[in-house]
Amino acid sequence: MFGKKPEEAKSVFGNTTQFRDGMGNTRGSSIDFGGTTQYRDASGNLTGSSSNLGGITQYRDAMGNQVGSSNNFGGVTQYRDASGNLTSSASSGSRPGNASNDGVKRRPWWPF
Repeated sequence: MFGKKPEEAKSVFGNTTQFRDGMGNTRGSSIDFGGTTQYRDASGNLTGSSSNLGGITQYRDAMGNQVGSSNNFGGVTQYRDASGNLTSSASSGSRPGNASNDGVKRRPWWPF
């Protein structure tokens, strides 16, 4: 766990990843179904999903509505809202920020 903040701890069991806080409490989980990933809160409720189609990842809310997308080319990932407007970008190893890429803010669609 060196180099990771406690709130970013995770464990992987097959196709399921559990995210835990610093006390070891489950904050949420993700389950990969071969190209589609479902995100769930600590109670197991579906909070969203993502799917990758030809290099473009689409993010959907629990009702299946598209809330955003991302694509990667040349080590730069661009994040877009549901309308296709650029909202942020990140280069390899950095966390996405706002459209000016401050590298701090989390993705707006992150489920937990």
